[in-house]
Amino acid sequence: MHTQLYDFTSAHVLQAVEAGTGNRQDLSLVLDHPAPNPAADQTDEETEAALGEELGTRLQFAWAAEGGDPKVTKAFFPNAYHIKVAVKDHSSFWLSSGNWNNTNQPDINPFPKSNPKIDAIAKKSDRDWHVIVQHPGLAKTFEAYLQHDLESATPLQAGAAVPAPTLEASTLSVETPIPGRIAPAKYFEPFQITDEVVSIQPILTPDSGDGNYAANILKLIQSAKKSLYIQTQYIHPPRPGTDADFHALIDVVKDKMNEGLDVRIVLSQYEATGGWLEKLQEAGLDLSMVRIQHGVHNKGFIVDSETVALGSQNWSGDGVLRNRDASLIIYHQGAAQYFEKIFIHDWTTLAKQQLSAHTAVRTSE
Repeated sequence: MHTQLYDFTSAHVLQAVEAGTGNRQDLSLVLDHPAPNPAADQTDEETEAALGEELGTRLQFAWAAEGGDPKVTKAFFPNAYHIKVAVKDHSSFWLSSGNWNNTNQPDINPFPKSNPKIDAIAKKSDRDWHVIVQHPGLAKTFEAYLQHDLESATPLQAGAAVPAPTLEASTLSVETPIPGRIAPAKYFEPFQITDEVVSIQPILTPDSGDGNYAANILKLIQSAKKSLYIQTQYIHPPRPGTDADFHALIDVVKDKMNEGLDVRIVLSQYEATGGWLEKLQEAGLDLSMVRIQHGVHNKGFIVDSETVALGSQNWSGDGVLRNRDASLIIYHQGAAQYFEKIFIHDWTTLAKQQLSAHTAVRTSE
C-alpha cells in the first residue's frame, strides 16, 4: 500500500492498517507533521513508531518536505503536505478531503444504525467527502506521485532526533458550534458505480500541465449553466496583485452569481471570524448565497447536477497553488446527484447565514 497523508493520529485507523498489511504487505508512507488534532489518540511520531515496530523493513517512511517542519532539512511545499490518498495493490485508491484522524474518520458505522452513541460521535465529527476508485491506470498515476515525493523527501530527513509535540501542547482549540436549527441525524449510504465507463480527471497541486488544479477547476466552474454548489472549509481571498490564478477562481464564482445561476456556498465556522466574510464581499461575492456550517472540512464542487469535484485543496493561495494536494473531477450524473443530495441536506438543515455586524448583504436581482 502507498499512502500520502497530512495527519495520521487515529488509533482505530492505525489498527486497521496494521491488520490490513498483516505479515505480508509493504507500506510506503509520506506524512506531514502538523500540530496534534485535539481528538488525536497518538502523535504522528507515535504512529510512525507503531508502524515501524509492526512492519519492520516492510515500511518505507519519510516525513514530507514541507516548510517549517523540523523533521526535514529542506522544503518543496511551503506549509503543508495536505494530500489524502492511499493506493492499494497498484489497482485501486482512496482519495478524500479527510485526514486519518478521529474527527475526519470517526469510528462509526450507521448502517444498520444499532449503536446509540453514533449520533453523539457524529456531532463531534466533520463533514468530509471520499471516493474509492478501482482502476489500475489511475491508481498507478497516484502511486507514481507518492513514490516521487517519497524518494525526494528521503535524503532530506533531519538526522537529529526532534522532540514530538505533546497533545497537551497543541495550540489548536475545539470550536464552539454556531447555533442553528437542530436537525435529526441523517446518514447517506455509499453510492456505487459499476460496469460503466466514467470520465475522471485527476488534478494535483502544485503540478502544472493537464492535471493542474487551478486550470481545471476554473474550466469546471466556467462550464456551469444552471447551478454551482460549493462546500469547502474556507475561502481566503489573496491580497491584490498576488496569486492571480487563485483570484481568477473567485472571480468566476462571482461571474456565475451575477449571471443569475443558482449559486450556493457552504463554509466552515472559521470563515465567520477574522473578517473573512467582509473580504469575500469585497471580492464581489454575494453573501446571501453563503452559509456557515460547523465542521465543514470537505472541498467539493457540484456543477449543473452533472459533474462533481472533490479532494483536499483548501481555497487559499497555498492550498490552490503551492501545497501538495489532490482532487478528482468526476463526470458522472449519478455521482454528482449523490453529492448534491448531501449538499442540499447540509444547506437546508445544518448551515445558516452568519453575517458580521459590519457586513451588508446586497439583494440579488
